[in-house]
Amino acid sequence: MGPARRRMLLALRGVMVLLVLLALAGPARLVRGGARAVGFVVDASQSQGGEGLRQSAAEVLRLKRDLGGSAGQFAVLAGSAPRVVELESFKEEGLGSLMRMQEEAGGDTDYAAALELAASLFPTGTGRELILLGDGFETQGQASAEARRLAAGGVKLHALPVAGPLVSDVRLVSLKPSRSRIQEGATVALT
Repeated sequence: MGPARRRMLLALRGVMVLLVLLALAGPARLVRGGARAVGFVVDASQSQGGEGLRQSAAEVLRLKRDLGGSAGQFAVLAGSAPRVVELESFKEEGLGSLMRMQEEAGGDTDYAAALELAASLFPTGTGRELILLGDGFETQGQASAEARRLAAGGVKLHALPVAGPLVSDVRLVSLKPSRSRIQEGATVALT
């Protein structure tokens, strides 16, 4: 075999190895459409109160109007267990059902679970954005860790602070043990 033919076979083998490596890499062309989806995550815990929920509903409706019909939209209520709600329930007629959901949600707020649920609702091939409306008082979950995970997945997260009037929390004024001397680990009745 002549030297020219050897060089040509070597070049052909090199091209074949590159093609095999390229096929194993699984190249894909990523094409983003012009559509975008926007999800609203609304704090419905009791720390918001009725007034805070009304303010959140007004902000959701304002943002929905500002976004227009070009974006797919959905809403998730954050409480002890997140739930998907219709955007129509944020209108004045639907506020009663939102208030009942707020009572059922309890005093806990799990932003992480609500963000995770909202992220699962996005249609494929759209730009994904979440708008979080609430007072920021998280009692369960790790919202910051979930936000980092979502950001790594390409979800844009916006926060809009909305809170009802401040309500006084319970405050301890004095503490009187039932015994004057107490050993470590002992049970004591407090009055």
